Amino acid sequence: FLEYAREPMPEVWKAIRDGLASKDHREALVERALATPLDHLASFLEYAREPMPEVWKAIRDELLSDARSTAVADHFVREGPSKLAALCKQDQAFITILPAIDAGQWSLRWNSAYLRQPGWFIDFAGYCYRADRSDLVGPVAGAIIRTARDVDFPAPIVTIRHLSFIMSSPHGCTADELDCFFTQCLP
Repeated sequence: FLEYAREPMPEVWKAIRDGLASKDHREALVERALATPLDHLASFLEYAREPMPEVWKAIRDELLSDARSTAVADHFVREGPSKLAALCKQDQAFITILPAIDAGQWSLRWNSAYLRQPGWFIDFAGYCYRADRSDLVGPVAGAIIRTARDVDFPAPIVTIRHLSFIMSSPHGCTADELDCFFTQCLP
């Protein structure tokens, strides 16, 4: 809506921008950001960077602050690897939050989840490896191997490169699980 409103309704756009930029609304805005799906937050931050740099900077700086790192890390655990990758792709500064993620909670949440098409896995794994968090990659790769179906690996969305990243990660799967994965997903 903001992008649409900017041209035909500049007074509406300015009122919204000013409201978002107001220090009086900062805490509520950051709390809302912490409740927003990460891929939607990434889209908003990407949009806000140019036309509303003060809003972009305020939200970004607050989310990246030491005081918020645990809350943001908990949000990463709730939202999962694909949405985490979307936010880190939009702004790689968010990679600095990865060390704050509780590995036990992450594994508990994502070790057996059905994650569908893992076209995001290469980016996700790369961000984790850069933050020295291979312990976050393993449970996700294991879940993909254990739960994937043939419909999750359509070419060209998921390529041999994706498979090599998944297979070379610290997934902890057995030989039987790997054989089942290859039989199921690559008939």
